[in-house]
Amino acid sequence: MLRNFPNRLPVMLAAWHVFLFVVTYSLGQGLATDGNPLFCVELPVSVPLVGRDDFVTVLLVGVAATGWWYFIGQVGRASWVGKISRTMSLAGALLLLSIQTIAWFAMISEGRLIRQEANFGAKDIVIYVLAGVLLLGGLVSAGYSMVSVFRRQSN
Repeated sequence: MLRNFPNRLPVMLAAWHVFLFVVTYSLGQGLATDGNPLFCVELPVSVPLVGRDDFVTVLLVGVAATGWWYFIGQVGRASWVGKISRTMSLAGALLLLSIQTIAWFAMISEGRLIRQEANFGAKDIVIYVLAGVLLLGGLVSAGYSMVSVFRRQSN
């Protein structure tokens, strides 16, 4: 089962993003988070939400972010199975690590602010945990990319 995990990673990350997206927006208003962890894990595709926060923009960003998470998983998978060069695996790992670092920092910063709000509750904690699991998946993909740089003997 673990041998096939890298092959399943792109679909798993995209599906987890869809799950997080649906849970975040189905819980609706009254959340202290107001979708902030989702904004953080969707970086860099969530940047258009800074200027607009209407339904169509949120939906388009959600679809694009699902594709983004598929791509994140694909970088790890392609590196692990040797479909891309060591140089590209290293570039992919560094890209994923830098974006994941920014997303973690943003999510932790938002979490510190949000927990001060009066309506912060269990629903918010669930959303943050789900978002954290997704970010851990991104770190796993980056790890597969980085390990593949050093384990392969040739390009």
